[in-house]
Amino acid sequence: MTGPTTEQETRYGALLAAMTDLVLVFDAGGRCTDAWLNGISESVDLPAEPAGLTAGEIFQGKARSAVVSAVKQTIGTGSPMSFEFELPEKAGNGDGRANGGSNNLRAYHATASPMAVGEDGSTAVVIVARDLTERRLIEDQLLQSQKLESVGTLVGGIAHDFNNLLMAILGYSEMLLMNTPAEDPKARYAKRINQAGERARGLVQQMLLYSRREAPRMEPLDANASVNSAIELLSRSLDKQIQLRTELEWQLPLVMADRVQFDQALMNICVNGAMALRERLGREGAPTLQVSTSRIDYEEGDPWPYQPAQPGSYVSIIIEDNGVGMSEEVQSRIFEPFYTTREPGEGTGLGLSVAFSIIRKHKGFLLVTSTPDVGTTFQILLPVRSGTAGAVQGPVEKAAADRSAEEKSPAGQTQLFQTILVADDEDGARGVIVEYLREMGYRVLEAVDGLDAVKAYKKRGSEVNLVLMDVVMPRMNGVEASRKILNIDPQARILYITGHARGHARDDRSDEEGVLGVIHKPFSLREIDRKVKRVLSS
Repeated sequence: MTGPTTEQETRYGALLAAMTDLVLVFDAGGRCTDAWLNGISESVDLPAEPAGLTAGEIFQGKARSAVVSAVKQTIGTGSPMSFEFELPEKAGNGDGRANGGSNNLRAYHATASPMAVGEDGSTAVVIVARDLTERRLIEDQLLQSQKLESVGTLVGGIAHDFNNLLMAILGYSEMLLMNTPAEDPKARYAKRINQAGERARGLVQQMLLYSRREAPRMEPLDANASVNSAIELLSRSLDKQIQLRTELEWQLPLVMADRVQFDQALMNICVNGAMALRERLGREGAPTLQVSTSRIDYEEGDPWPYQPAQPGSYVSIIIEDNGVGMSEEVQSRIFEPFYTTREPGEGTGLGLSVAFSIIRKHKGFLLVTSTPDVGTTFQILLPVRSGTAGAVQGPVEKAAADRSAEEKSPAGQTQLFQTILVADDEDGARGVIVEYLREMGYRVLEAVDGLDAVKAYKKRGSEVNLVLMDVVMPRMNGVEASRKILNIDPQARILYITGHARGHARDDRSDEEGVLGVIHKPFSLREIDRKVKRVLSS
């Protein structure tokens, strides 16, 4: 067999040069005789001309030992093998995947194959190494996604039971608030219990949001109240050296937002700023996080950089810190899912991406400007809800006012002649609903499960004006029980109550004839009172 011609050598050389892989040929003495770097030396620390160098001179660190060992083993055994190694990126070429800067490593999968050369049967080794860095990143992101899905499945599973517990905590604390004079110290205790329950409810909803299992609940929202709540929570956990400041516009217009989702987006941004401030502790000047609110009006013809949206009235929330700041490269990627410049274990890379997603779902904008070693400014812009201004009361603050208004309302007189059947297998949740409805003047029948509810309706259905039916119960679930009740009395009126997340498959049958809607636990007692009155008066 004749040796390769010059034309063949040229063709093979062009073929190797067209590859994106690193190709190195080592002789039996471990010295590189041919090399095709194919641009790899521009991004990692490798000699530009490795021919004539040994594997130990070309590579450094753990990569050196891996390649040297592979060359020796392949020559010794005459068999191919696979192995992996990592090479450090050159300074200035890092993309912030892990810690930023030039400390990133690129991962390679390599094969070492023996090749007979010369007529004496001597053996050379061909090393072909492929960059797997991007593939590994995708695999890591997929793993993170799967972890999130697992968390979502877990949260969805416990949400029902946990929300039933919260129903009792929130319900009884609300009843205490309604029946205790404001000057009584016990009212303060009840308010604390209620606030803790509300935070627990928010925690469940936030986890459901992360798992994409919680649909948004749009309502009028006061951004100033959300800012004050976020600052209060941050003040309990931050280093005392970090100063927190607010500048809130008086009588700020309301926006339409999901309170839990917006609060989470705001908190995620504030936490990001707080972490940047933590990195500058000990430097000159006080580390400061400031949140300010204002109304911005853009009229037709005014400069409007936030295309494709149209000019209009917006609530602006600005979160600024004088922390370490960000480079332009980092700024361009901060809203990417799983992107983080934090140390492993200090961040998921989801905080800002979730915040960005939430704000966009609210037809708003999230903007960022930053300068290294100076600080970072985030700006949230949300459309103003037309025709509204001022603060919105929370459930605790509304209790006294609502009670006063209802005491003056004649509607309560008709409640004495209406009967409600409450079916729920959870004693705590059923108990607080029953006690509250009785306190409001309704006659109430109780059932501990679906089968019990059907029996009660068969016996006293002519008295029942409304059925409050839990969806998930033993022996007979709420859906089946509702169908049997509607077979008994097609005119029956039923409301589902459930501890499952909104959009749960078992609650999607609320559009059946006779089923007038779904109330999701843990709900406030005022909420169920309004819903019941609306149904009974329709």
